[in-house]
Amino acid sequence: MAMTRVAILIDAENVPATHAAQLFCALGKYGTISTRRAYADFAKGMGTTWLTAASLHAINTVQVCSPAKGKNSSDIRLTIDAIELLADDRADIFCLCSSDGDFTPLARHIRGAGKRVVGVGNKTASASFRQSCDTFIVLDDVPNPQTAGIAAAVAKSAAAKVIPKPVSLLTLVGSAIKTSSTREHGWLAVQQLGQVLRRLQPTFDRKTYGTGTLSAILRKEPALEVLVRNGETCVRLKPKIVVLRQSALSLAGN
Repeated sequence: MAMTRVAILIDAENVPATHAAQLFCALGKYGTISTRRAYADFAKGMGTTWLTAASLHAINTVQVCSPAKGKNSSDIRLTIDAIELLADDRADIFCLCSSDGDFTPLARHIRGAGKRVVGVGNKTASASFRQSCDTFIVLDDVPNPQTAGIAAAVAKSAAAKVIPKPVSLLTLVGSAIKTSSTREHGWLAVQQLGQVLRRLQPTFDRKTYGTGTLSAILRKEPALEVLVRNGETCVRLKPKIVVLRQSALSLAGN
């Protein structure tokens, strides 16, 4: 049986390296990772967090010089390499790691050639790009590495209080929908969702995630759909959305 070859192409100027370990663990489940590349103008300080991750995960970093300010040449180089891999039939699954909608035509072209496309980005990723992929993996928010120094200084203060970072609402909702026995075709009544959320996290407080009713807060999440079905307000993950947790990997199905 022929192995499934996976090409991982990372827009290092768009996706942070804080999820590198979880990312490669998740994408490795699709097959054998035959290509690992990260693109950025590293010389100008762009995407430099991937330079450390590169040595840990055997990633080939591709330096792309941007001739003009505001021009993202790394996107073009990533696209060219993807087309070359496709033409040479060197990959069966293409993992495009970016939230940039500019990759929408590339995703559609690869799928049109009969290959599978997995997108990876944050929950505010372009809707057109998400829908152009066979599957889209959402990376939860993680602490900004640029604030690590400030956080360390606060931790050293005797008066500092340790406040745990709340679990993202998207992760909680995804887990609630997946574990609830009352869901229907991926839909879960918001009233029932509130009960499940409090069971999963007894300290759950919707005010942590915004103002207004739980339904109103859910409607602000780009990766969620909220509709009235059979007289009840219900919620589900949008089609093709997969949630990648910060501490563990979880495929949240419908």
